[in-house]
Amino acid sequence: PPPSFQPVQPPPSSSPPTRPAPSAPKPSHPDLITRYNLASRISSSAASYAEDSEPPEPEEIAKPQVAWSQSKAERQALLQKRREDMVLAARRKMEQRERERAKGKGKEV
Repeated sequence: PPPSFQPVQPPPSSSPPTRPAPSAPKPSHPDLITRYNLASRISSSAASYAEDSEPPEPEEIAKPQVAWSQSKAERQALLQKRREDMVLAARRKMEQRERERAKGKGKEV
């Protein structure tokens, strides 16, 4: 082929290409507690509920229905609080299931 059709080759270098040093590896999917910084809320919510008592479900808590705010910041804060509440409720549910499973295995042995 003519020289105009040939790709430009970089001159061969004597040293191998340098790569940046890899930083601390990040987990591809950190847990939600870490991702949303909810560790402080876990300790406070765990202290407020006894070991055997079940926390109230979000649907069971009487909340007045409030219309969406015109303020973007207020809407964002409301949605963030709802997301945090859902994450914490899911965690409590999972812990309850694990306790029940542990009790069930303890009885079988």
